[in-house]
Amino acid sequence: MKISIASTYEETGGAGVAANRLSKALSEFKDASVRKFSRYSLEKQSRQVDHFLSQDAEANECEILAKYQRYLIATHRTPLTNTLFTGESTAWDISNLSEIKDCDLVNIHWVSEFLNSKSIHSLFELGKPIVWTLHDERAFTGGCHYTYGCEGFKRSCSDCPQLQTSLHWLAENNFENRMKFIGQMPIHFVSPSNWLKDKLISSSVFNKNLHEVSVIRNSVDLETFKPSSCQRKTFIREKFGIPEKNICILIGCFSWEEERKGFKFLHDALCQFSQALKENSLDTKITLVSMGDGDFEIDGIEHKSLGFLSNETEISEIISCCDLFLNMSREDNLPNTIVESLACGVPVISTNVGGIPEMYDPNKSGRLITRDDSKSMNESLLMLVSNPELLKQFSVNARLDAEMNYSPRTQAFKYFELFKKIICSSEGNAAKSNRMSDKILKTNNFQKGLPTRIPAIEYFPENSYSDNAVQWFENKIRSES
Repeated sequence: MKISIASTYEETGGAGVAANRLSKALSEFKDASVRKFSRYSLEKQSRQVDHFLSQDAEANECEILAKYQRYLIATHRTPLTNTLFTGESTAWDISNLSEIKDCDLVNIHWVSEFLNSKSIHSLFELGKPIVWTLHDERAFTGGCHYTYGCEGFKRSCSDCPQLQTSLHWLAENNFENRMKFIGQMPIHFVSPSNWLKDKLISSSVFNKNLHEVSVIRNSVDLETFKPSSCQRKTFIREKFGIPEKNICILIGCFSWEEERKGFKFLHDALCQFSQALKENSLDTKITLVSMGDGDFEIDGIEHKSLGFLSNETEISEIISCCDLFLNMSREDNLPNTIVESLACGVPVISTNVGGIPEMYDPNKSGRLITRDDSKSMNESLLMLVSNPELLKQFSVNARLDAEMNYSPRTQAFKYFELFKKIICSSEGNAAKSNRMSDKILKTNNFQKGLPTRIPAIEYFPENSYSDNAVQWFENKIRSES
C-alpha cells in the first residue's frame, strides 16, 4: 500500500504537526509505504522553506495576484473576528509529481495556500482515491477556517459576515468552486471530532451520494509526551528558572493575537484568580508559564514567557513540569495543546466549544467551562489549586485518558484499515475512473513531472484585477525601499 500525505506545513501549526504524527505512525506498518510532502518545511535555524514557489515570469505574475488577494482579505475584514480566512488564488496542480503518480491513495490534510478545489479535482482525474483529513471548517466554507456561528455554508457564502460587502464576491466564488469541484467527486473525509463531522454533513458541499466521513482522533507520541518523575520535574524547573514548590500553570498557542483563542478572557480570568488568592489569604505561590507569540502581565503572579517552541522534546519537558493547562478557545476542533497536556499527565481546564468536550472527562481529568466565562475559569482554577490531592488524581486520569484515546498505534491502525478498504473498493473502477489520457499537457513543467501553478487570475471576478495587483505591488515595493 503506497500512501501519499499532503499538507501545507510539514512540522508547524496544529494541522502540520498532526499530519506529521500520522505519517510517522503509519510508517510503522510493514505493508504501508508512506511519502509525505508539504509546501513549507522547517530547515536549519527554524527557517521556513517554500518548496513550490517557482521563479519564472508566469509564476511571478501568479504570486503577485495571490499576494494581492491576501492583501484584499486582510484589509477588508469586519470587526467580527480575525480568525484565518484564505482564498483559492495560491495553488498548484501536483498530479504529475512522482509521489502522486506512484501512490495507491492520496491523503490530504490542511492544504490552504497549497492546493485548492481545482488542485484536488486534478487528483481525482488520475483515478486516485482521495481521503481528506479535516483540521478546521475550511473544506466546506467560502474561505473562513472557523465560521464564528455563521451558517452560510449550509446554503451559500454570498453574504459573508467576516468580509466587508465589497469583497463578498471572494467568499461567494470560493464556495462555488467548492460546490463545483469538491461537491461533485467521491471523497472520504476523516474528522478528528464528531463536532466537525456534523458541521461537514450539514454543509451544501457535502454530497451524501459521493461523500463518506469517518471520525478518527489525532494522536500524540506517548513516549515523547509523558509525565516526568519528581526528580526529572525538579531538573526541568531548574533549567527554566521555575521555583520547585510553586504551582505551575501553563498557557499557550501559536499566536495570542488570534481572537479565536480567547486570550482576552484568559487574561481576565487570571487577574480574577490573582485577586482571589489575596482575598482568601492563600499563600500558594503561582508561576504562569506561556508558550507562543504573545505576552501579558498579571499582578501578583510570576510569568515565564518562553516564546515559540518547535522541538517536541522541549515542549514535552515544559508541559510535564506544569500542574495545569488552561485554554479559553472561542472556536476550536481538537487542539494539540490539550492532547499533549493530557499525555504529560497535566489536567486541563478549557471552554466547552467545538470538539473539546469530546477530548477528556471533565469530572476526572480537568474541568469544562462556558465560552468567554472568565469567572468560571477563575473558580475552577481556584478549586483545583486549593485541592492538591484532587489535582494529583486528575493528573493520573489525564495520562490514562491520553493512553486510551490518543495512541499513535490506534490512530494509524484505523487509518490503515480505512485506506485498505478504500483502495480495494476502488481497484475495480480504476481503469474507468482514470482520466489521465484526457488531460491536456499544457506546460513543460507538467511534462517534466513538476507541479504546475494554477493561474491566480481565475480566482478574481475580472481580468482588470491583474492590473490592480501589479499597481499595488509596485507601490508596495516603492514604499519599502
